[in-house]
Amino acid sequence: MNDKITNDTLPLSLFCLMEGAIPPVAFESNGCSCSPDHIGGVDLRPACHFHDYAYSIGGTRNDRLQADDIFFRNLMRSGLSRLKANFYYRRVRFWGVQYFNWQDQPPSLWERLLLFFSRYLSW
Repeated sequence: MNDKITNDTLPLSLFCLMEGAIPPVAFESNGCSCSPDHIGGVDLRPACHFHDYAYSIGGTRNDRLQADDIFFRNLMRSGLSRLKANFYYRRVRFWGVQYFNWQDQPPSLWERLLLFFSRYLSW
C-alpha cells in the first residue's frame, strides 16, 4: 500500500478517465497517502496520483479548491460511491492544506474550519 506511483503503474483504462493536468512521466506520488489505495475493489490510485500532481503544482486557495473538486470527480470516475468520495474529499479539504504548494499565504486554522464546514453545510 502507498508505494511509489507513476503513470506507468496505473491502469490505462482508469488513467484515461481522469480529469485535470496530466502528470509528467517522471512524476512520482505516494498514492492516497494516509488512506487506502483500494476500497472494495475500486482502484483510487489514479485519482490520488492526479491530485498529488495538482498539489505539487500548487497555487492559490482557488487552485487548491479546484484541485480538490477535480479529485472528488475523479474518485467518482474511478467507481467510488458518492458517500465514500465525499469522505475522501472532506479529509483532503481539511488535512491537505499542509501538503499544498502555496504561492500565497495558507489559510489559518479558523479559515480551514470555515472552509470545511461551509462546504459541508452547503450539501
